[in-house]
Amino acid sequence: ELARTEFEEMIEEDLKRTMDSVSQALKDAQALPSAIDRIILVGGSTRIPMVSNLLEEKIGMAPHSEIDPDLCVALGAALQAGREMGRTDAGVLIDITPYTFGTSVLDELDGQMTPHKFVPIIRRNTKLPASKSDAFYTVSDGQKYVEINIYQGENKDARENVLIGTYNFDLSGTPANSPVILHMDLDINGILKLKAVEKLTGNAINTVIENAFSRFDEQAIAASEKRIHQLIGSGSENNTATVTPGEAGAQNPGLPPALSALIKKAESYLDTAPPEDYDEIINLIEDIRDATGSGHIDEAESMAKELEDILFYLD
Repeated sequence: ELARTEFEEMIEEDLKRTMDSVSQALKDAQALPSAIDRIILVGGSTRIPMVSNLLEEKIGMAPHSEIDPDLCVALGAALQAGREMGRTDAGVLIDITPYTFGTSVLDELDGQMTPHKFVPIIRRNTKLPASKSDAFYTVSDGQKYVEINIYQGENKDARENVLIGTYNFDLSGTPANSPVILHMDLDINGILKLKAVEKLTGNAINTVIENAFSRFDEQAIAASEKRIHQLIGSGSENNTATVTPGEAGAQNPGLPPALSALIKKAESYLDTAPPEDYDEIINLIEDIRDATGSGHIDEAESMAKELEDILFYLD
């Protein structure tokens, strides 16, 4: 016999991923919990009491329990079957990609030329199946090959995204600025088909990435955080102060208690925040301190609301 508390401990990571999905859905919709009218649970696993408890704690309302969660699945399957048979309904749920897919190019990034500028091709939240193309251009006369790196992520610096494939494309030595077309096809199963074509000659390569929906693993996140810490730490040579969690009040004694508590909370998230949120949290913390130090309390409180919104999605 298994106690409920033991079971909940066993599925703790699954519950966390579930709530992360809720936060991401709200963030994608640019909506706060106050905009939600009703929570409907879908799928048999949502019968677990802790799921309802966590949702009520996060959203501030109890899930709607009058609809059988298995029936929701059956109704959705019926709608999809009708759609496949050509029936149209007033509203149909569609499959979308949860991630952006693109490649790296030689271009300007933050004022400097770099080969790591990320160019999205299939953007996050695009309806699936999706088919997108973009044109890129060779750098030099007689160029013999290009390296095509495929990334999953949202950062404009490709190195901060997840590299999911690297391919060498042999060219025909055409003049500089010759177009190379990169085409991507992505289906609902996460199969990403790639085709690169040298437009002037028709020379082409094809490849397939079987599981393009892989998430950031812990090693990738750790590597990204290390690069960010190194970047911030390098500023110490220019007398840039490093913020240590828990020192908000000490660095700015004039900070109002509410803002000081918010900053302390934000700093506690820095070790686990995704790369796309890390920089924004740091910038808001510093801007709040600067605004408060300059006596612009209204401006500081406005930025504090932005910081609260980010932290809500990280809870």
